[in-house]
Amino acid sequence: MKKNLKLSIVFVFFIAIFLYGIGVGKYKWFPHNIVKKFKNTLLNQVDYRFDDYQRLIYSSKHKEINCPTQTDKTGVILVFGQSNSANHAQYSYQSDELNSVVNFFNGKCFKAQSPLLGASGKDGEWISLTASKLVDNGIYDEVIVISSGIKGSSISKWAENNRLNLLLIDVINNVKKKYEITDLIWHQGETDIKSPHIKIYQYYFKSLLKSIRNNKIEAPIFISVASLCGPKDNWTYPNNVSKAQIKLVEIDGVEMGVNTDEKVPLSYRYNLCHFSKLGQEAAAADLASKISQYYSK
Repeated sequence: MKKNLKLSIVFVFFIAIFLYGIGVGKYKWFPHNIVKKFKNTLLNQVDYRFDDYQRLIYSSKHKEINCPTQTDKTGVILVFGQSNSANHAQYSYQSDELNSVVNFFNGKCFKAQSPLLGASGKDGEWISLTASKLVDNGIYDEVIVISSGIKGSSISKWAENNRLNLLLIDVINNVKKKYEITDLIWHQGETDIKSPHIKIYQYYFKSLLKSIRNNKIEAPIFISVASLCGPKDNWTYPNNVSKAQIKLVEIDGVEMGVNTDEKVPLSYRYNLCHFSKLGQEAAAADLASKISQYYSK
């Protein structure tokens, strides 16, 4: 009897350990985070965490700093769109390669480096380099970047009251507590390359723009021409998306940004879609030039 009781206790113990192990692995129960942090430190790996929107919300290599005070020479740039506006490029910029650039996310400030907190992906990007070039050009003394691009997102998801639009408005309201946004960068279009009509893309963009203006953001929005992605037989240029983007510049407050369909050819895209280091440099240089020209009028 006692032997059976002991065996039952041992059996229940191992079942409990097994179920607890599942919980630790699947649901991140204690001590999952401690073990993960120890493993990452031991192997010199970076701990990345994402939210339900696919945004990078934590990185163990990002160090928080005091948020700078905004002056009339501080740029506060919000960038949004899809993967080529986010962290899916080839080269990762480090803080010492950038001139006076800060990454703002969720009410906190960090020294800017790739990947930027707030956008999808954990690789490189070119927005921090664009910001650095604006400082080099004398447009700003310092630039605070809010990165909110989500990979694979169609423009319809960014239209007023849709899922990513609600996320964007939440980001805007969070930024407004501390800073006044000076510039908006919209870089999106590759997902909508099969759009049947120019007016469909324009309709969704105008809806997006309306939601931004309704939230008292009057900053200029620099729109990229962006539709190229994948093997050349998958798309033509110009197309309905690129034509729509060019035509949208006729709207007051919408300015032409970089035409990446022209400035970043397939040879500058490491997987025929996302930017290589040469593509990142080309896009950043042209966009910084466009923004600099706008403020030098």
